[in-house]
Amino acid sequence: MRVRLPRLLRASVAPALVLVFAAAWTLLRGIDHRYISFSDGVYLYTASVAAGHGLHELYRGIALSLPPGTPIGATLVWKLSPHIESIRFALALTSGVTALLTYRVARTLFGLGVAASVVAALVALAGPVHAQFVGLEGETFVTPLALGLAIALERRRDAASLALLGVGFLFKLTWAPFFVAALVALALRSGWRRALAVGAGAVVLSFALYAAAVWTFDWSPHQLVVQLLLAQSHSGFQLGVAAGIVAAVLAIWWPLLVLAAPGWREAGTSVRLVIGGAAACSLFMVKQGTFFNVLDPLEPLLAILAVTGACHLWKLNRPRLRAVVLVCILGVAVHIASVTGGTAMRALPFPLGATIVNTDNEAQVDRIAAAVAAHSRPDEPVLVNPLFALVAHRSERAQAVDWFILRSLERSCRKRADLDPHCADWGRAKAGPFAVVGVDSNVVSFDPSFRRDTGVASLELVLSIDEPPIKTTLYARR
Repeated sequence: MRVRLPRLLRASVAPALVLVFAAAWTLLRGIDHRYISFSDGVYLYTASVAAGHGLHELYRGIALSLPPGTPIGATLVWKLSPHIESIRFALALTSGVTALLTYRVARTLFGLGVAASVVAALVALAGPVHAQFVGLEGETFVTPLALGLAIALERRRDAASLALLGVGFLFKLTWAPFFVAALVALALRSGWRRALAVGAGAVVLSFALYAAAVWTFDWSPHQLVVQLLLAQSHSGFQLGVAAGIVAAVLAIWWPLLVLAAPGWREAGTSVRLVIGGAAACSLFMVKQGTFFNVLDPLEPLLAILAVTGACHLWKLNRPRLRAVVLVCILGVAVHIASVTGGTAMRALPFPLGATIVNTDNEAQVDRIAAAVAAHSRPDEPVLVNPLFALVAHRSERAQAVDWFILRSLERSCRKRADLDPHCADWGRAKAGPFAVVGVDSNVVSFDPSFRRDTGVASLELVLSIDEPPIKTTLYARR
């Protein structure tokens, strides 16, 4: 014991340092009720309703486009402490776990030294995608699952791989690329018979988890299928913004992408396939309503590739290559500084920095919530961004929370009005009555008739804010 204790302590220093940096990053950015994305607000509001009325409200009283893993977890946190900040704290803990897994992947699968692995974890922790676009989302949990899957595949832990593959679908159906990547990795290593056996076991586990949830919370399997699959297929595409999205990704990730190529050569086959699965998730951005959050699983893997590539190029001892490494390191440092918010964000504007949107916006959220509360009574419904309704302690009209899926359900139900009980919810919500309605860039992008259908022309303009990610205008009864 006397011999092993110092070794154990030495092995714990680096992970402890990663956790210290994760805590420092959280304190630097703060734990608050900032606005991150519309979907983040949807799931926060949903958690508050489910905590108060029971998890049976999910997919029954409230239509959702997200599998149940994230809403269930958020609801449990809300029951323990009914505050947005409580969920933000839980998400910070999850980010700490992701940072630890990033360190583990860098250390064991890429053979990086302790210092380099810690740097990779920090780059992932403060990555521009995660810092700006990921709140209470399925990707928050898909990212650590993907890192764990990479470890399990490379270490030939088939039982762990099976469990991770099955659990992943409980958080996001876009887990499918990782599922395919894992099957290919298993087939290359152990043959297709073994790969298909693990895949079948994962599917059985996933179905078992869904069946347990359906039985426990009395959900309708039909409504789950309609809301998670059929309605999503009618969400439409946003090909018109594809070029802008690609340009933005290149602008915020260029230091990592430049260094990733030599790092790729150091990766094992299984890890490469997992990275390929994460990269394939970027294709989901062509679907209406999906943006940079789907890149979150790729960011820590890209950070590891970049640090690995930087170490490789530096060891070659060529002045030009070392200059490239130094420029990229400076770029990463500038990008991380720019997403801390406040003065740094203003001093390092995009594209010099990586701040595409300003999420240091709690004051603006409070301002909007105050306007909502001032123009409505507590018992009056509103039709505003769910986060603003939650902060203002108001209820959404007809529990119309996930506007995107309600619009998709409306489109799905044109030929079959009885497809889902929520088919007409979007139309009813827009028809009112409501005390306050909010028109933001998100809703008009997938429902151009929203202004007309809600009758804002006859309402009083209360407040307008155009500071991305908040682009909203409030109207109230005269």
